[in-house]
Amino acid sequence: IQLNHTLSNLLPPPGYNRQRPHVFAIQQSDGGVYLFQTVTGEQAYEWVSTCNYWAARTSKEGLPGGVGNMEYGWGHCLDDVVIDLDALDLTSAHNFYLQDPDSVMVNEWIPPSASMVSSTLAEREQFELLSKHLRELNNEINEHRDRKNKLIVKFPSKCHNYSQVITNWETRAHYLLHEIIKYQNYCDALEKSLEHKPLEPDNTEKLIYQTSQLDLFKEINQELHFNKSFL
Repeated sequence: IQLNHTLSNLLPPPGYNRQRPHVFAIQQSDGGVYLFQTVTGEQAYEWVSTCNYWAARTSKEGLPGGVGNMEYGWGHCLDDVVIDLDALDLTSAHNFYLQDPDSVMVNEWIPPSASMVSSTLAEREQFELLSKHLRELNNEINEHRDRKNKLIVKFPSKCHNYSQVITNWETRAHYLLHEIIKYQNYCDALEKSLEHKPLEPDNTEKLIYQTSQLDLFKEINQELHFNKSFL
């Protein structure tokens, strides 16, 4: 099983069933799930920790979404939406839009495929890169949630695009949340490993150069003169 972008978890009690209480699952990026049974709960925990660690080591961070003209319900179509922040009801007359919502061509949003190319970074570099990506994902999901109010104003339930827009928004929100959980597990696994590793000793010999106050040529001449006096 290729562990890139997988997420392993213990099945909560009673496990798979009462006869198989110690089971863990490996969820793949395409949604497929593998179930494995162990003899003890400790073994299942060790398997989960090991699988998540190597998934963290080999998985590359997701690529940023490309900028295109595809509209999913939260792009430029929301530029004409005006929201009264003091209004408690989003259906208030103070919230309005200019363009007809049914004139917008709304496409189906599909989650991007995860890269199966394995990372070759060192452990600490991988941890720093995934930590940065995790922060970006948190910012992204917050921005996505902030757009929902405008989205509801722009596409009321009576318009034809409402169902597709809401489905798109929920699909992307679910995807971002899953990515955050996955990369948080990756960062936790790498951080735990780094904490248990001793710092590498610095065996580099340090050479200290000092400026000599001696006149080298003068010293050589004196030495030659001293040697000649004994000839």
